[in-house]
Amino acid sequence: MNSSNLLFLDIETTGLSRTMDEMTSLVWYFRGSWHKWIREVDHPDAFLKDWSASEMLCTYNGKCFDEPFLCKTFDVPRHPYHHDLRYSLARLGIKGGLKPISASQGIESPLGISELDGCHAVLLWNLHQQGSKHALDCLLAYNANDVILTHSLYGKFIEKVSPLPSIPWKYDLLWLTEFIQQHPISEISQRRMTRRVSHTEALVQRLTSEQSVNRDGEWYGSVIVFTGWMLDRAGAKMPRPKAREIANSVGFVWAERVISGCTHLVAAQNASDTRKSQAARKLGITIMSPLEFWELIESSKSPS
Repeated sequence: MNSSNLLFLDIETTGLSRTMDEMTSLVWYFRGSWHKWIREVDHPDAFLKDWSASEMLCTYNGKCFDEPFLCKTFDVPRHPYHHDLRYSLARLGIKGGLKPISASQGIESPLGISELDGCHAVLLWNLHQQGSKHALDCLLAYNANDVILTHSLYGKFIEKVSPLPSIPWKYDLLWLTEFIQQHPISEISQRRMTRRVSHTEALVQRLTSEQSVNRDGEWYGSVIVFTGWMLDRAGAKMPRPKAREIANSVGFVWAERVISGCTHLVAAQNASDTRKSQAARKLGITIMSPLEFWELIESSKSPS
């Protein structure tokens, strides 16, 4: 495949729910050039043209996060060829978040940018809306850095690619340093996540006592729900108890219905409008197709 036809991208949002939150910025690299889209500023035509022209979409965790937001925001179907590095690296025994994995491979982020996380990106967006050019510059640089990390990992583990040119969006390091000092990651994360985590932990504790769960599995601490006909890896119908058993084997506990504390919903195509799916969207729960469920299961069973 011609590497110039690979589309590398990363998005930022106001939160995790595709129903309640919005995509705020998009940075992509395609055919030798950097591009950006800012909500309420840029028209999506340039991106849509590159989306259609690209032979493959390359992301990290994009199947569960970036791509669903893109499809919702721009009203486009999923990309026909999506290489999500999260799954291919997991099959090599390399698991975790994009930034920790990159750091472990000697791929470092620029000064200041390495101190940012997704919660900071929300705050930077809010400051941009209040008129701060510094905030927008930092947001774009943070956004673009994730593209560079994804591109670097792809080049190291999947296929050799030419190095990316420098990010065209410069940022004021002094301003960013002061911003980080005013908004430590720990305080932001704790404020946003405490309630969701506590609900999930309580649910996991209760369901673990009722199910045969692999407590050493990669996904222990997560709660999954199934809706619609479950399909096996070959696309044939399979009993839901079997799917639940497989989920237990990698650490998931399963619930009968979608409630606060659930983290994943597997929905067949004909179940996209069920009450479970609607409830999951309202709660910001990750919704997967059966195919994506099997990719997750296979990556979880990679040797560590």
